[in-house]
Amino acid sequence: AAPAARHVVVRLNGSPPVAFSLPARPRPATAIVARAAKATRALRSLVYTEALRSGPTGGLLTTWSLKAPNEVEYRIKGGADAIVLGTKRWDRNNARAAWRRSEQLPALQVPQPAWGSVATNAHVLGEGALRGRPVWIVSFANPTTPAWFTAWIDRQTSLPLQLRMTAAAHFMFHRYLAFNQPLTISPPK
Repeated sequence: AAPAARHVVVRLNGSPPVAFSLPARPRPATAIVARAAKATRALRSLVYTEALRSGPTGGLLTTWSLKAPNEVEYRIKGGADAIVLGTKRWDRNNARAAWRRSEQLPALQVPQPAWGSVATNAHVLGEGALRGRPVWIVSFANPTTPAWFTAWIDRQTSLPLQLRMTAAAHFMFHRYLAFNQPLTISPPK
């Protein structure tokens, strides 16, 4: 029989306690995270939403559309937008503002995994299902940021379905919506 999970409760400066379970002996997930990075880089297109906060309230909600090898569009709800096509870039402060053209040097290479190219201390926290898909729930760190991640990785495709990142005053949540779907990113009119 597998050893029982450890239950941990964290309390910080009078905040409500946060409880979570850790496997007694977590399995290494280095190979799972490496496959997820490779699968992400191999995509022809990717669409996801990102919630980004520096504290418990407020923050930004952004929809990202990425088309390999170097096309990007993002739209921040109630905020700025950008379109990048190779080395050409357009930005605007909000949906009513005029677009400003500039250069994007070097050209972006997309899609890329949100955690970058470094992942250490990767472990399987558990298995489950997310939106009807079987997933590994894994944790790992990128010490060059530094940031800590929890990812729900599809066990059949190795693609991340959602991702949580915690860094200093930086809390991010990704929900991946579409993989390899037809996607057109056009310059603004």
